[in-house]
Order: sequence, then structure tokens, then C-alpha cells
Amino acid sequence: FQKGLEYAERAIEFRKQLKKGPGPFFMAYWAKGAHEMALGNLSAAENSFRQSLNSALEVAKEKSKPTTIVKEAPYEILLANGYLALVQIAQGNTMAKKTFEDVITACEAMKDISADAKEEAEICLDQLRYVHSKIA
Repeated sequence: FQKGLEYAERAIEFRKQLKKGPGPFFMAYWAKGAHEMALGNLSAAENSFRQSLNSALEVAKEKSKPTTIVKEAPYEILLANGYLALVQIAQGNTMAKKTFEDVITACEAMKDISADAKEEAEICLDQLRYVHSKIA
């Protein structure tokens, strides 16, 4: 996990140097947060997941897509909100449980939109439920 964290940090630096837009930063900050969380650095992971969410929000706004937790929201919005809620739950924030449940509900409803949406929803659900099982 330490090596993964180092690579995620390098990815963020490369994206900055290359002046990439918010889309590539969404994934890089998500990866950084996932490794920080696995290493038990929950405060840093929360910050990284918040940055991931901020990048996802920018992309959604640019594309005139929903930025809230609804089934029509982009996959990135749901995943970022889900991981942010998970790290907050791991830190004892009971309010984050509602956010996590809302994300799960939105992902379940997303499956009915299209075949592509169903595939994205299942990927999101699998990840979030797995991590939730590890922290519960």
C-alpha cells in the first residue's frame, strides 16, 4: 500500500505538470485516498477523497450533469461521495452513514437507466460494499 501511495502521489504531480483537467485528477486523488485509507491514515484519506469529489464535481458541472447523489449522476460523483462517506464512517462520523446509504440507493436505481449505467453501478456497488465490509 505504501508503494501504491507513492505512485498515486507521483500521478498527481504528473497531472499538475501536464496541466490536466479535473477528470484525471478524480482518479488520481481517489487512488491516493484508497491507499491512505488502507494504511490507516484516515485524515489524509478524507482529504484525498474530498479532492477526488471536487474534481468529479467540476467534470459534472462542465458536462451539465447532476452533482448530487441521484441515479442520474455520473459514476464519479457517486463513487467519490461513497468513499468520502466510508472514510468518515471509519472515523466515527455517524452522519456519514446516511450519505453512504443514499449512494448505495442511487447506484441500485442507476442499474435501470441503461446497460452502460448498470455496468458502472455494479462496479461502484462492488467497491463500496467491499470497503464497507472491511470497516464495519
